Amino acid sequence: MEKGINPRWRRLEKELPLVNPVYPGKSPVYPANSTLCPNNWGHRSGIVIFIMLKKHRVHIAVVFTLMLEAIFVLIRLKPYTETEDSLIYERWFDFTQGFLVLLVLYSIFQIIFTRWKQYRQLKNEHLKAQLSLLKNQIDPHFFFNTLNNLYGLSIEKSDLVGPYILKMSEMMRYTIYRGAQETVLLEEEVEYLRQYIGLHEERYHKEVEVQFDVNMENPQLAIAPLLFINLLENAFKHGVEPLAKEAYVHVRLQATMQEVAFEIRNNYLRRKNADSEGKGLKNLQQRLSLIYPKKHQLEIKELPEEYQVSLKIEVA
Repeated sequence: MEKGINPRWRRLEKELPLVNPVYPGKSPVYPANSTLCPNNWGHRSGIVIFIMLKKHRVHIAVVFTLMLEAIFVLIRLKPYTETEDSLIYERWFDFTQGFLVLLVLYSIFQIIFTRWKQYRQLKNEHLKAQLSLLKNQIDPHFFFNTLNNLYGLSIEKSDLVGPYILKMSEMMRYTIYRGAQETVLLEEEVEYLRQYIGLHEERYHKEVEVQFDVNMENPQLAIAPLLFINLLENAFKHGVEPLAKEAYVHVRLQATMQEVAFEIRNNYLRRKNADSEGKGLKNLQQRLSLIYPKKHQLEIKELPEEYQVSLKIEVA
């Protein structure tokens, strides 16, 4: 046997006519297209993986191509792992096995992740459609109440009609444009509630005790729009308006970095028939379930002479 020639190359040379065209007397080399060549195989696999990363849309097909090539390599390497002095083949065999297992696990993970992503996308689209429908129900309800208030002022030929229309237009603008957003600043929502309270204070001739206490640690806190207006509307519509005197509405909003608490207490007169006073509340409950699932608490207490509503929302 010639010196410097490894016995395993001799065995391969008998099975595969391998030659070294540069140094005929030295160890043979693999042909460039040989699947058994570790360097060549790794080079081609690296190119394919690079393509997989660059062309993300076809990565599944590329992964399966790599899996097939890994299987073929295992088949070709298996006979050489059972010969003498086969350490290098055993290492490449084990490496290819591990690589194949990783490809299988990656494929399973990718399929599960893709299905989960599609499910989340469909769920978000359904959620947005439901919220859009509920928001579209808020706008007519608000406009209906404000137009009734404007009609009452116009009959009285009050000088408050002009300023009332101006303030009402500002509130409508907020309802249409800001209400269409996913979130608004808490201070904007508070200002919107102040404007609504101001409209009603200008409208009533009778004395109405209105208190609005606000305590915010972070006025820039993001929150879903138009969550509190239905509760405030109900307090004025079903509490203040039917009462001839001594009506009151006490509103309290307290916000920390983790939670927003909104409370309303108002006196009222019991009525047997209340046709539509529950629609706004049902709308609010549905929106809360969609936007803040398991992160809100709405409590309503109907006492003999006082109506109490408490809404707590976890925002962190």
